[in-house]
Amino acid sequence: MGGLDHSVIVQVKKQKGRAKKGDLLLFRDVLLDIPGQPKGVFVSEHGYQKGALEVAQAAGITAFEIREISSEASRDPITMTNLSIMIMTQRPDKSFALEYEILQPTVSNLRLSLDELWMAQHPQAWPGNMGPFTTIVSGIRFLDADGNERTSMQRLVQDRIREFREAGLTLLEAEFPDPTYMSGMELLNQDSIPVVSVDNQKIVRLTATLDITKTTITRPLFRSKGKTATYLFRNAIESDHRYVLVAEHGSDLVAQVSVSLGPFRIG
Repeated sequence: MGGLDHSVIVQVKKQKGRAKKGDLLLFRDVLLDIPGQPKGVFVSEHGYQKGALEVAQAAGITAFEIREISSEASRDPITMTNLSIMIMTQRPDKSFALEYEILQPTVSNLRLSLDELWMAQHPQAWPGNMGPFTTIVSGIRFLDADGNERTSMQRLVQDRIREFREAGLTLLEAEFPDPTYMSGMELLNQDSIPVVSVDNQKIVRLTATLDITKTTITRPLFRSKGKTATYLFRNAIESDHRYVLVAEHGSDLVAQVSVSLGPFRIG
């Protein structure tokens, strides 16, 4: 090129563990022994230890990682309610895939503290003795005096789930500014038939127990069919991710796509 010769020396390391610092030091010494200062490219199947990348960067060695992407994917359905949340994460480390983390709460031990003075002035606001009933809380909204929504049960529960971010039991607590009115709570009888909707209750405080279950599902975005194989080919120093589709093992390159990885949110 331009009347000048350019040499590139490539070393491919196929081993179970990550490439070590000593591997890169040895490769650096090999490059130094070759006249003309050739460019060095090191390829590892299982990544690099931190010290190995430091040597590669200092010596101007391009460090690539290559691995085949698994085509196996969970076929479990993704089920959500209006109280659960899903956190989606791109996973270039194990496979080019989306990881779905579903956090599903069950609400129990609901305690509502209503304004006692207001209740004394509005005794008809709360339904009378109905016997055993089930409370549906997912549609509850909390309004100011003008009927504008301050928050909702959905928002309170989902904010607590995001803070907790684990499976297990956690306490939900909320205190409301004066005045705040609760609306949209449904009561079901023993046959699960709605019997009454509780609206416009002046509320002061709320507590509940959330029992959160967590389900993780991984779905590859590239699927291998028949003899087709998909490989992740990544520059380990520059964090450049390129996904290479190969028709079959040992064949010529069919397609290559570069994907920019970063955070995203679906609302």
